[in-house]
Amino acid sequence: MDQYRSFKTGDFVWDPFFRQWVLAPTSETDFFWNRWMQENPDRTDRIHEARTVVLSLQVKEPTLPAHEIEQVVKSTISRINQSSSSTPEYRQRPLPVYNRSWFRVAASVSLILLAGWLTLPYFRSEGPSTQLDSPFTIAKNQTSAVTDTANTSSQPVVIHLDDGSTVTLAPASRIHYAKNFSTPKREVYLNGEAFFEVAKDPAHPFLVYANGLITKVLGTSFTVKAYESSREVIVEVKTGRVSVFAQSDPKAKEKAINRELEGVVLSPNQKIVYKTDEVRMRKTLVEKPVLLKTVVQPSFHFEDKPVSEVFAALEKAYGVPIIYDRDLMMDCPLTASLDSMALYDQLTIICKAVEARYELVEGQIVIHGKGCKTN
Repeated sequence: MDQYRSFKTGDFVWDPFFRQWVLAPTSETDFFWNRWMQENPDRTDRIHEARTVVLSLQVKEPTLPAHEIEQVVKSTISRINQSSSSTPEYRQRPLPVYNRSWFRVAASVSLILLAGWLTLPYFRSEGPSTQLDSPFTIAKNQTSAVTDTANTSSQPVVIHLDDGSTVTLAPASRIHYAKNFSTPKREVYLNGEAFFEVAKDPAHPFLVYANGLITKVLGTSFTVKAYESSREVIVEVKTGRVSVFAQSDPKAKEKAINRELEGVVLSPNQKIVYKTDEVRMRKTLVEKPVLLKTVVQPSFHFEDKPVSEVFAALEKAYGVPIIYDRDLMMDCPLTASLDSMALYDQLTIICKAVEARYELVEGQIVIHGKGCKTN
């Protein structure tokens, strides 16, 4: 990203996306930063310096008074920046890491930097007011027309939004939203758990911000669980499709504005588990997949049917992809009555009948088998 070209070492140290890569790398962040260093070789040393500082936060050091913390942090960042700016374009053989002055200073103030990091309000929301300090906010001219609703009862509360959408807010949960959605985006901030039934409006994406995760929809129903005390954010889709992405994603603003669904897309009966402490997402299926709303109730009674037809019927009924080797299992017949059974029970019986097994991979059902012998 172009803005990183102007970053000094200290800027990288405090950048959420950079820290995510250092502390909890993923294939996506590894690809991004490795490519960025290849395209910006003159900034590679600055990246390595910032990475070492971030990692040094894990070193235990004695606590210092607040005024000393501020003074040493400023001094450390200043020395790092001076070292980077005074270095000529050509380079001799680099000194070992432990011989560099910035490394010795960084190691000695690791706990100091950690204290400063933990006290930044940007990284820990205290309520709806601090949520509005994020880059994705309700329009400034609407700050006097926002609603903050908390459910202090022991029963779910149904809230009707201006666009026709409804929110079923669970106990001990809270939402913050504009009274009138007059901007290109319909934005809601959630702390806790809620079930959303969003009115269709492709021209105005509906965005839910919850503990570092953004869920974008055009018109669908889904559940978000994002309690402040939990290290997980869970999004489960009932109907339609949603897109989820981390708020620390460098392209999050573009994804929020784009009318097309981007990020990790979820379909009915799929869910995302977002680990806030690791900044990782895991796509899987909900615990109890339900039938899609269809005009005709599906039948799961099969008489000597090819297993391909059985899997096709399950895919259509639940909206969940089933992956298997069609050539290998094309001769596998099935006779079974699977009505009134849960999806996972149906899969267990089918797999036992055709000598196979199933597993859940990235929100899909993958069947493993050796095929069937026929006379």
